[in-house]
Amino acid sequence: MVKTYEEQLQEQIERYRNVENMHDLPGIFHIWSSEHVVPPMQQVFGVGDMNSFYVEAFVAATRHRTGALNFLSLGCGDGAVEIGIAQSLMQRGITDFNFVGYDLSHVLLDRFRASLPTGLASHFELVTGDLNGQLFNTSFDVVMANHSLHHMVDLEGIFRTAYDNLTAEGVFVTSDMIGRNGHMRWPEARFFVDFVWPILSPRQRANILLRRVEWQFMDHDCSTEGFEGVRAQDVLPVLLAQGFTAWKFLSFEGMIDVFIDRCFGPNFNADSADDVFLIRRLGLLNDILLDAGLIKPTMMLAWFVKDQREPVHYRNRSARSAVRDPNVDPQWLTGALGDFARVPDDPDYAFKMSSASKMSSASEATLAATRTLTETAGRKPNSSAPTRSHVTVPLRLLPARRTGSASCRVRSRLFKARPPGGSPRRCARSLRVCGADA
Repeated sequence: MVKTYEEQLQEQIERYRNVENMHDLPGIFHIWSSEHVVPPMQQVFGVGDMNSFYVEAFVAATRHRTGALNFLSLGCGDGAVEIGIAQSLMQRGITDFNFVGYDLSHVLLDRFRASLPTGLASHFELVTGDLNGQLFNTSFDVVMANHSLHHMVDLEGIFRTAYDNLTAEGVFVTSDMIGRNGHMRWPEARFFVDFVWPILSPRQRANILLRRVEWQFMDHDCSTEGFEGVRAQDVLPVLLAQGFTAWKFLSFEGMIDVFIDRCFGPNFNADSADDVFLIRRLGLLNDILLDAGLIKPTMMLAWFVKDQREPVHYRNRSARSAVRDPNVDPQWLTGALGDFARVPDDPDYAFKMSSASKMSSASEATLAATRTLTETAGRKPNSSAPTRSHVTVPLRLLPARRTGSASCRVRSRLFKARPPGGSPRRCARSLRVCGADA
């Protein structure tokens, strides 16, 4: 049954009603990002954390402005990022501003209001509403969108409004997802995920959020619930078509995100030398594929402006090069898929599954449950001709999520923002799976 727009709106609101921590990521993500995002970020933007990424855009946009400033956040959510930005601006002497936070969910805006420090409350105006079709009659010095654009349907209208209401020297700053709709893999990225998948252990193939072990990777379409990734692949091309210039632009991820995000990332122990080694190698492969143009990025950090400026981007990864034509597959893919099909898949093979490789009790419980369920379903894990691509495992038997390990805290603070005078907050980051997006 096709859902109505109103039904999708309600799904989007209800998704976060009971989700308190929207911004947490697996420890392995921070190890990867410290090596593959922070250095390029420093090169392009001159900063190495998300709070500074946004703050410097605000400073650049208002450097020559006098009088009251106006800021707008499209899809502000619970306001954790916006509050951190405002606190940093106040510390830097930028105190005369009005910050409009616009979001579909009254639940998240209630959390925003509750978390506002007393000294900042007068600077914020929080509005509940649907941005699709919304018009503004105020000029804004900065328009920001933190992991919200991939939820929006009327991108053309929203970007036209943002462009028309942005001041001449203003900046549209965003961190968002630009991969295939529904956060699925493009065929060329899926090829490399499938190429790697057989070397993963059963523990590493457990989809934590969808509660199943995937013997073969299952490319889940998240757009079937709410508006998750509904037009992700259109975000960047529509921005550019509207007339925005990518002043400073960084693109990354591609195929590596499957292994480091919330579905499978918790299976890779940030304190395990073996797991870290594997993710580092996959991260290196991902960068090589991006630089060679064999796959397209799925994430961007960007400052867009209305005038023409000398573009700054990492290596050869310009904004234009990050756009993927959805109607044309790479020429090399057909031959590669044919070669791949001639190599038999051995379901018994698993990376370093020797007696010397110890597993946690949680992992052993996962494997035990998997054996029981697969045999019940008529498929043995050691069968050379599997009849099912996954089995469902009770969540309590899946490996525990590791979110705050010592190695995570020491190695990377990319997606943590420390509001001045406050405790660390994790900046918003998309979950990439239905029912759990940020």
